[in-house]
Amino acid sequence: MVIGADGIHSTVCELAPASSIPSYAGQMVWRSVIPLRPPGLVEMMVLLGDGCYFALVPMDEGCTYGFGGIDAGRFEDPVPGRLERFRARFAGFGSPVPAYLAALQSDQQLHVAAIEWVEIEE
Repeated sequence: MVIGADGIHSTVCELAPASSIPSYAGQMVWRSVIPLRPPGLVEMMVLLGDGCYFALVPMDEGCTYGFGGIDAGRFEDPVPGRLERFRARFAGFGSPVPAYLAALQSDQQLHVAAIEWVEIEE
């Protein structure tokens, strides 16, 4: 048995005889961690919008993991200006999202990727 835990684009997955090619799930997502906890955030929170969502997850040591996603075709989001575009895209969400967005300080804090899935044959 071989276990590959390096994602759906794993070298181990490519070597598996019954591996599937990842398929785009129709969503793009931005992920980041801030070194503080927005007021009122005590457990995982997911806010839904029209064709989008934003989630916040409290972590140890007062940090917060946040991710926002949209229904869209796959696209590139260049690093320069990424934070400004991210804030504008999710500005309509209520508390505690604005506090999270305000705590982000640089384009480099945001990782953006396509959501993909792999069909596993049994």
